[in-house]
Amino acid sequence: DSSHLCSRKAHVAFQFHPSSLNLRCVLTSSLVMAAAPDAVKKRGPSSTLLFLVFLGYIVVRAVDRVFMKRATNSMQSPTYNLMLWNVIYPISRQVVQVGFWLPYILIMRQAGDRRYTWRFLFP
Repeated sequence: DSSHLCSRKAHVAFQFHPSSLNLRCVLTSSLVMAAAPDAVKKRGPSSTLLFLVFLGYIVVRAVDRVFMKRATNSMQSPTYNLMLWNVIYPISRQVVQVGFWLPYILIMRQAGDRRYTWRFLFP
């Protein structure tokens, strides 16, 4: 209801600019009525895309666990297992994560969002 929005905006305008109350009320109501259909649209990922990303994550984690189990079973020395899972594997996971995040940062920068820089990778 534009009259309700106009009166609420007029009240805010009255607190700051009492001399231009009527002009602001008219401009506000026309802007609200013109922008109302666009304001209803919701932007964001669709539920299908979210489901596919979640499913991809589950599959990657399952393959990761199978690899870990097979690699652990194939090594004879506990020292090799210790080095692999406590030193090599965590570092390689970080390298892979950066490989996923850098294209995302570049895509967001090309889309015009300047909040994404190399500092986005820091905790």
